[in-house]
Amino acid sequence: MSYEFTLYSYWRSSSSWRVRLMLAAKGIEYETIPVHLVRDGGEQHMPDFTEYNPMRQLPYLLVKDSEHGGVVHGAAQSIAIMELL
Repeated sequence: MSYEFTLYSYWRSSSSWRVRLMLAAKGIEYETIPVHLVRDGGEQHMPDFTEYNPMRQLPYLLVKDSEHGGVVHGAAQSIAIMELL
């Protein structure tokens, strides 16, 4: 089974840095989607983001099955993400 990893992240977040370090340490390739916490009242409140993450927290890691196209896992908060990995 093949997975795609997408990290929703804010560039100034130390929690996001912890997740990026863990992904690098494990050699996992991932796409980063920047989420600005101030612009337009906070991009974490936008419908496309809250569809996957109703808690609207960052960082958020979305794991998809690239062969079948479905979401396998999603986790918010750096410690929970690192445990998932």
